[in-house]
Amino acid sequence: MERAFWTAAQAAALDRLAQEQGLSAWELMQRAGLSAWQVLRRHWPAARQVVVVLGKGNNAGDGLVLAAHARRYGLRVHAMRVDALPYAGAAADAERFALSRGVVIEGWSDEPLSGADVVVDALLGIGLSGPPSPPYAAAIAAINRSGRPVFSMDVPSGLDVDRAAAAGDEAVRAAVTLCFLVPKQGLFTGPGADWAGRVICDDLGFKPPKQWTRSACVHELRVSPWPVRSLSSHKGMYGRVVVVGGLSGMSGAAVLTASAVARSGAGWVHLLSDEAACQAVLQHTPEIMTATISGQEDLVLPGLDEADLLVVGPGLGRTERARLVFERIMASGKSVVLDADALYFLQQSPQRPAVLTPHPGEAAQLLGCRSQDVQQDRFKAAASLAARYDSVVILKGNGTLVALPDGTMQLCTAGNPAMASPGMGDVLAGMVAGLWAQCHDPVQAAHMAVLEHARLADYLVAQGKKTLLATDLLSAWAGPGHAAAVSGSVD
Repeated sequence: MERAFWTAAQAAALDRLAQEQGLSAWELMQRAGLSAWQVLRRHWPAARQVVVVLGKGNNAGDGLVLAAHARRYGLRVHAMRVDALPYAGAAADAERFALSRGVVIEGWSDEPLSGADVVVDALLGIGLSGPPSPPYAAAIAAINRSGRPVFSMDVPSGLDVDRAAAAGDEAVRAAVTLCFLVPKQGLFTGPGADWAGRVICDDLGFKPPKQWTRSACVHELRVSPWPVRSLSSHKGMYGRVVVVGGLSGMSGAAVLTASAVARSGAGWVHLLSDEAACQAVLQHTPEIMTATISGQEDLVLPGLDEADLLVVGPGLGRTERARLVFERIMASGKSVVLDADALYFLQQSPQRPAVLTPHPGEAAQLLGCRSQDVQQDRFKAAASLAARYDSVVILKGNGTLVALPDGTMQLCTAGNPAMASPGMGDVLAGMVAGLWAQCHDPVQAAHMAVLEHARLADYLVAQGKKTLLATDLLSAWAGPGHAAAVSGSVD
């Protein structure tokens, strides 16, 4: 079963279930604190001075257990409380444990931060509701200003893990986050991944029941192996795909998309564009057939009737002629992957099911909001798009999400910042169409394309590349990168 990602409420319910099944809150806290100490030593083996910044709840208790272990092994420990309210329950047990090991609990001051080898963030955890109160907000800001490496317990303080965004003006910017019991969904996509840094998960010896895992809102993107082609295969068995775009001098996007369709294994690939794009694709990938769009209001779209599905949008433009092309294709009833400029026209046209591949700006246009709003809650945005347009939605970006109209969602944990370059989305749209033409399932095609697109980029970075071009992915797909992407072995 694929890994699930959990909301704060679901994680809290699992914590209660663990206690009902015999793991006391104090036992869980001891395990969490010990695990955190081991992670700290593994990542900062030369650390000699640790500052542990404490809140008032169980997150602080985890930090106090870590402080006790650090003190036992001879590190200089500053344990500083931001809140003066007395600890209760397991956190009070952790306070007694830390005091018995020689930890001195001090009041809050930002002065020790400058001398810390590591700052441990044990402020707020998943219990945050709304922006942090002023003393916590000031402590978060001071931690970030310090410039010292930060280790967050469970989640970076100030992060709303349900939305993957800061609850207030700022959240702790961690180098490493150790997630307890289950991975929280907001640590793996959009701005949340930047706040969290490297995320490590420890289930503390408690495995969620399978029925709980199945009911989680978001699951990790996993796909089955590629089907094996029969020995008697011929190109007619693997789909006819028409790419429509590259108008008004924007040839490159259409060339990338058509090449990706062909490289993904579609049997018959046709670029429908203007003369410049057709000439460009023949120079780049001569296996692709071409035809030009003729006419103005009386458009002639060669190959449309023979197509099994179409990719529409890369380099299409936003002219009146482009709009007429879009409307003609949508009226054809053919299966479509809509990207780029096609998404601009979609919001103004009658809708029908498709595969949509928006980046945050395009998603915002489709939802009638700002791109910042999309990034403030990518899960909500992806789900809203899938429901509103009755389509498979690929919300691109760090931690790409694939959302379905029935409310299910998968998150891609592969990929890297080197992918932030022109043309990556054009290649992804082509991969979706090429795979859909072969497997006849838009959901499977979306899942396979997103994951393998990201794994190709990871493979190239593992080979030493610092930045990537979209054409690098096409080249890798033709070589050993394909096998690495399909198997997941990118190292």
